[in-house]
Amino acid sequence: MIIEELKSLINISSVQNKSNLYIRSLLKEFLQVYVLNYIYLNPNYNKNFLFTGGTCLRHCFGLNRLSEDLDFDLKNEIDANNLKSSIEAYFKTEFMYDGLQVSILQKGRQLLLKFPVLKELKLATESESDLLYIKLDMSLMASKIYNQNSTLKSINNFNYLVTHYDLPTLFASKIVTILTRQRFLGKENINVVKGRDYFDLLWFLDKKVIPNL
Repeated sequence: MIIEELKSLINISSVQNKSNLYIRSLLKEFLQVYVLNYIYLNPNYNKNFLFTGGTCLRHCFGLNRLSEDLDFDLKNEIDANNLKSSIEAYFKTEFMYDGLQVSILQKGRQLLLKFPVLKELKLATESESDLLYIKLDMSLMASKIYNQNSTLKSINNFNYLVTHYDLPTLFASKIVTILTRQRFLGKENINVVKGRDYFDLLWFLDKKVIPNL
């Protein structure tokens, strides 16, 4: 079911002649919806997970760039092993897809979802990796001063209510991210500059959002 939907997505006219990188990003966004649907329909997680980051901006506010990872702030600690197992079971029981592999990284602060689909979709050669990755980054909420909203999403035959920060809080978070950016890579945190952070910053300024500082 999932493979057929991915094939249909890359065969639509607006996607044809696009680069592999663009198509992979589009497929990641498509699969992200499955994950968001699971989290925000699950009573164990939907009140605890606050959606944040650039993917939240795109998904809930129409940011015009392809998204990367799924970022969440947690109101309370969770058991990463339980989340891993339940996501695997969700894809297997709801969509009859048992190819998903999930790894727990960064001491339970990150889940890496690995979908072995690229070769079947003809987006990878035999010598290249077959895996399409979706990363969930989870941080325990650092501040109790924030405003949250809810957005009803109807997409890809899913309907779910996303809990997320409001735009002023997201803008403040983006400023902090730019000033303190650390990227999780392997077992080390490596400081990097990400162009998409500045793209998002300009988007906030264009929208005349006042940061919640």
